[in-house]
Amino acid sequence: QLACLYLDAYQISKEKVFEDVARDILLYVSRDLTDTDGGFYSAEDADSYPSQEDTHKREGAFCVWTWDEVYELLPDPIGEGGGKTLADIFAYHYGMKKEGNVNEEQDPHGELK
Repeated sequence: QLACLYLDAYQISKEKVFEDVARDILLYVSRDLTDTDGGFYSAEDADSYPSQEDTHKREGAFCVWTWDEVYELLPDPIGEGGGKTLADIFAYHYGMKKEGNVNEEQDPHGELK
């Protein structure tokens, strides 16, 4: 659907950015989501290397943030003298828990904490 919308936007506006995004989407689908027999996958596996140095893939390495990572990335205070930070707002909004949001039974390797 997104590719079609970007193509429509390009046809209407002739802005190259819309053409480029549509092309990138279609290239991604043909490269990463197409089976060798011609079918399409609906998603990719979330296993990935957390960093270039790692040799072991982890589930959701780029999709999962720890409590400490969020607080390190969003330290800025909110308001005047309230003691709350952007990280507090983020954690509240997304229902983040310091101990993690995934039950141990659903995370047998402890990768989603």
